[in-house]
Amino acid sequence: MELKDYLKGKGFEHLLSEPFMNPPNAGSSQTFEELFEGYLKANEPKTFEEACVPLMKWLCENHHPHITCIVTGTSSELLEGLISNPNVYDYLVD
Repeated sequence: MELKDYLKGKGFEHLLSEPFMNPPNAGSSQTFEELFEGYLKANEPKTFEEACVPLMKWLCENHHPHITCIVTGTSSELLEGLISNPNVYDYLVD
C-alpha cells in the first residue's frame, strides 16, 4: 500500500501537504516514524478548544445529536441519551 493511501485511510489527509511530504530535512537519517512524531508534536493542540473540536466534528459526522462522549485521563465513553428530564430546579436549595 502506498503511504498516501495509508494516510488517507487513517484520516490523515492533511499530512499529504507539501511541507510534510517533502520536508526540509528530506534525505536525513530520520525514519518516517521520527518525522511523523515530530509532525504530530509540532501540531499538538495548544488549547482545550483545539483538543475538543476534532472529537466534536467526529461525533457530528458519525453519530446523531443524542450521543455524548465523556473523556477522562484514563478512559473514554460514548453514551446515548434515551430519556432526558433536563432543568428540574424544584429541589435546589439557595
